[in-house]
Amino acid sequence: MEVSKIIEIIAFITGICVFHSIRPPFLKLLIPLLLVTIFVENYLIIVFDANFVYNIYSLIDMGVWFYLFYCILTRKKIRVLIIIAATICFSYALIELLYLRSWTLWRADSFRIYNLSIILFATLYFYEINKKEYHNIFIDPLFWISSACFLFHLLFFFNNTIMGQLFFWKLSNAKIVFVILQATANIVYYFLLCIGLIVCFYKSRLEQVKY
Repeated sequence: MEVSKIIEIIAFITGICVFHSIRPPFLKLLIPLLLVTIFVENYLIIVFDANFVYNIYSLIDMGVWFYLFYCILTRKKIRVLIIIAATICFSYALIELLYLRSWTLWRADSFRIYNLSIILFATLYFYEINKKEYHNIFIDPLFWISSACFLFHLLFFFNNTIMGQLFFWKLSNAKIVFVILQATANIVYYFLLCIGLIVCFYKSRLEQVKY
């Protein structure tokens, strides 16, 4: 089994173990998302066309993450920006799937817009906590969750960009580079999600000690 899939399963098991300690409560949505991801990557893409499955799954993933960042970023102007970004991403994704490409082709263009949106919202969270005189990231699961998104989508954006470059696929090791980059993105993503879930548990225990 690939390292990224192993860490993905570890993140899910961690989430199950600390489920009742997960705060803020909206982060509990990560657990069913991880379960769906495991099912998709270990079964559905083997049985059905991989691009078709990922194109459907990606719409679910987009919806979850836009909702999570809507909960994470509480300023009204930023929430309006999230709604606008979500509308643009879903609209362009459907246009690309229904008219520009198809459900069985990778929708790289609309993925890049989604990548940039999540990078922006993760950066806005970093900016918000950076304004504080002191912020303890070891009791802040949102920092680790946002870091996971930032690094994953940064690498994913790069991969989606090079996929559209004809010269890249003429290189003898193009596929290997693509796979390595995506595997790295997945490993970093699930590892940081796992840390974020553990921080939830650690923070919960600290709060119990105080009381």
